[in-house]
This record gives sequence, structure tokens and C-alpha cells, in this order.
Amino acid sequence: MLIALTLLTALTGCLDDPCRGAEGPRVYVYGADNAHRLDGSDPTAFGELGEAVAAAEPGGAVCVSGGTWSEPVTVRTEGVQILGAGPGETTLSAPDWIGDAPLLTIAAVDVVIRGLTVRDAEVGVSIETGASAWLDNLAITDNQTGLAAHGPAALALDDVELARNAWIGADITAGDDRPLVTVRGGRLVGNGDAARSPVGGLRSELDLMVEDLEVRDNAGQEVGDLDALGSLEAWSLVVERPQESAADAPRLRVADGLELMDSTLHLDGSPGVDVRCRAGSVRLENLIITEVHPGVTQEPLRIHDCRGTLYHGTFANLGGGDQAAAVALSGGGALTIANTAFIGYAAGIGDEQYSGYWRTRAVFEGSVTEAQLVSPLAPELDLRPQSDSPLLDSGRDLGVTTDIHGVARPRGGGPDIGAYEY
Repeated sequence: MLIALTLLTALTGCLDDPCRGAEGPRVYVYGADNAHRLDGSDPTAFGELGEAVAAAEPGGAVCVSGGTWSEPVTVRTEGVQILGAGPGETTLSAPDWIGDAPLLTIAAVDVVIRGLTVRDAEVGVSIETGASAWLDNLAITDNQTGLAAHGPAALALDDVELARNAWIGADITAGDDRPLVTVRGGRLVGNGDAARSPVGGLRSELDLMVEDLEVRDNAGQEVGDLDALGSLEAWSLVVERPQESAADAPRLRVADGLELMDSTLHLDGSPGVDVRCRAGSVRLENLIITEVHPGVTQEPLRIHDCRGTLYHGTFANLGGGDQAAAVALSGGGALTIANTAFIGYAAGIGDEQYSGYWRTRAVFEGSVTEAQLVSPLAPELDLRPQSDSPLLDSGRDLGVTTDIHGVARPRGGGPDIGAYEY
């Protein structure tokens, strides 16, 4: 279990104590601006980050001042906390001689890394088999692979930015342990290469739980943003419209069940979500998917062999043309679709390759004009229904008590169709 770290005050980058309030014995790492602290009189003061980490006691803290360190670092001591002054203030940068070796390697359990930028390496952060880590308030940028976790015993990412990593933002493989990987807050932006990366943003063989993550401009040949080879639970996920994408690569691909709540995906020609179910199911609530590519022929949501529900969805094809359905069903399963608006598509459901059962309740299918939305045109996109919209008060009571922005539902004579409550 990851160590809970109590901070009595916010980290401010104070050179005297960049991890003020941390528990356990401490060692300190000082940069050139504080060379006078390295005169040998203080056995807890170090000028090299790697030396300080090696000297840290189990459960202790390595307090790193502002500055840049160009050295590979390996954590081998249980419970060590490496605490910097913040991303952009404390930076670990790859030296020219490092080659293919990871820049920061975690080879122990209950390790906490906070307040650093890790950049310019072949692998920014590597977590070895059986190790466990809590990564908090980090910027892992401009590497080939940002984060590589090889069978971790536990892994949590809070407010981590994975950006501009040329091969992939994060690659998480499974070992003997199969923990739930959690990602809360942070950004997944500009990772991968559409010409050579199989997956651009994040790939995980372990089940994922994601909350409040901003996703944009990740590019891969098979998957753009998130490739979950287990299950995915996501809340408040925002996938912005990509600048570049492979034509057939979905933004999200899920192999064994999906819960996607209060989330928005903006597309430009590529599929949005491709989900399959082995033992899992689908639960989709307060979901918005928009498409702006003219004459799109790809369904934004593909569901294969799944049982479950799609409640309060807003699917809006804003690019003109109506060659595609909004949802493609294939394989078997059973799906209930209710209080959902399919706007500007040739059909709500495409089931030519489906042998299962599906039903709809309180579903709207019509044009953008017929839906009567506040502002269906970018850049002032607003897909809330107007006061005279046919979406108002036309839904069923499904027990979904708030809309995508937390507005209480219903506010009128019944719930509104779609992700918004007027």
C-alpha cells in the first residue's frame, strides 16, 4: 500500500527545506546556488541527487531544491520520498552519455515522487517489476517513452503531465500482480507519432481508473489516446479534438468493459471509442461526442459483445453529411439506450453485424436544426438545448440525478434528453 504523505504546508521551493512537513528522516540536495551548504559540515547535505537517494533511509525524504540535475537516479529503498520544489523548478534531465538507460528508475515499494520535471531521456521514469509508486505533481516531458511500468505492484498518478514524449506517453505492462492503476488529474498531451507509434498516449495491460484527465493531440497507428487492455473506468474525461490522427485509429480502445461518466470527446474524422467486453460490461452516462469532419463515415462509438447501458448521451455530427450511424453494435450482448440524442447522423444505431438484443427509450434522432441547441458552431460550441428544444422534459427517470456539469436532474416536468439538463 502506498505511503500517505502529510504536508503541513504547500511546497514553495524554499531552498532551506523544499519538503517542509514531510515525515521521516531527511537528506537534502542543493544546487550551485547553495554550494556553501556542501562544505562537509552537514552529513545530510548532498550535491548529487543519486547520492542522496542512495543515502536515504527507509521511509525517509529526499528534499531537492530548485535546479537541474543531469544524472540517472535509481530508488532501491522502501518508502523513500523524493520531493522537489515543483515541475519547472526542480528538473531531472538526461545527460548526453546516458544512452538507452532510464533517467529515473523505481526499484522499491511505497516510493513517492513529487514536484519534479523529468525530461530528455529514452525513458523518463521506469518502474520495475514488483515495485510500487505514487507519482504526484510531475511533468514527464520530451522523452521517447515518458513512463514505462513493468508489472508494478501498485501505481497511482496524481496531477502528472505526460507531454511530447515521442514514442508513447506511458506504457504499463502486467506482471504477477494485477493492481488497479489510478490516474487523477493531469494532462496527456502531444505524445506519440502517427507514422510509427502503435499507441500515442497511454497503454495499459492493467485495469485503469481515470478521473479529471485532459487529453489532446496524442497520435498512434492503432490508438490515439488511451489503450486499455483490461477495463477502463473514467469520470470527467475530456478528449480535445486532435490536430493529427490516423484515419482508423480510435481515440480510446478498451478490451474488457467500460464505465465512462460525465465525459466529452471531440473528434475530427477518426473513431471515438472502441469497446469490447470479455467479462466486463458498458455503462455510459452523461457522454458527449462531437464530430466536425465533413461527410464522416466512421461511427464515433463502437460496442462489441457487451451488455450494459447508454444513458443521457449527446452525439452531434456538426460537420455536415450523414453517412454514418452514431453507434455501431457488433457481436452479441444486450444494450439499453435511453435519454440519448443522435444529432446529424444517418441513424442512431447501426446493427448490421449484431446478433444481440438492444432497445431504445426516449431517444431523439434528427438534424442539428431540429435539435434546437444553443450554439452548435465552433468556437462558441454549446450543445445545451434551447427553451423550445424537443429534448426538454422528454426523457425517462433513469436514476441519473445530475447532468454532465452537476446540474440537478430533472428541473422541469421530466429529465431532458442528452447530457445536459436545461
